[in-house]
Order: sequence, then structure tokens, then C-alpha cells
Amino acid sequence: MDFKTRREALEALLLPPSADEEEVKTAYRELLKKYHPDQNPGVDTREEYDRVVSAYSYLAAHPALPVGKIIGNASPGRSNAVRQQEIQLQRRREYRAKQKERELAREKEEKRKRKEAHDEAERRFWEEAKRKEEEYNDAMEKIAAIRTARAIEAALDVFREREEES
Repeated sequence: MDFKTRREALEALLLPPSADEEEVKTAYRELLKKYHPDQNPGVDTREEYDRVVSAYSYLAAHPALPVGKIIGNASPGRSNAVRQQEIQLQRRREYRAKQKERELAREKEEKRKRKEAHDEAERRFWEEAKRKEEEYNDAMEKIAAIRTARAIEAALDVFREREEES
């Protein structure tokens, strides 16, 4: 089937006149699956299948003008409503892109904060471990000093007893 306008080809793919390239590709793939002869044994879908392939071929050979170019030119065959739809579609895409950017920035900030919190908790853990190790070493030194003092005291007691005996 030969298409004379982009609009006809888009209608064959069940798309509005303002459809973008991604929407065309998606519709093309879905309709190919739907009308493919292998997917429909016993049903003659060849005509619909050929129509979808022909529409996509036409659209691939005749790409749409970017929205900026359309706005600057009053292209024949395009109504003001279609141009307004395309402008709105472009604005929605830009808005979604900005939303996604903000979401990614927010996620990045949350990740940074989680890392900071983790690093701070780890720092406090190691400081506490070091403090407890120092306390342990001090306690062991005191225990060693007490044992030494008791050993000296015991030795003095033995020395005094011998002195008294003599």
C-alpha cells in the first residue's frame, strides 16, 4: 500500500498525528506481532501485516520535522491544533526529563547521606573500640601492679619471719 502523507501512515499504525519516533517504533513492533502470519495460523492477516510494514517504511523514509522547525514554519496541511499538540508533547517530554533529573539528583543526595551516616557510625565504632582497648590495657596494668605489690608483700613477710626466727 502506498501512503501519500505522514498522517495516513500514522493512522495505519493507529497513532495520533503528533506521535513521536519512539511511539511509532513501539506501535510498529506491537502491530507486527499482532498481525504476523506465524502468530495467526489459519487466519489471513497478510494484508494488515503488509499495511503495517508499508506504513513504517513510509515513516522511516519521511521523518517528522522537529517541533522547533514546525513552529517556525506554517507548513501546509498542518493545523494549528496539531502544532499545539506537538508543542505540548515536547513540553511534557522536557518536564519529564527535568523530573527524572531531579529524581536522580535526589537519589544521589540520599545515597551520599547514607554513606556519610555509615562512615560516621563506623568512625564512632572504631573510636569506642579504641577507647575500650585503652581501658582494658589500663586495667591489665593495674592488675599487674597489684600482683607485683602482693608478691613484694609476700616476700617481705617471708623475710620478716626469717628475721624474727633468727
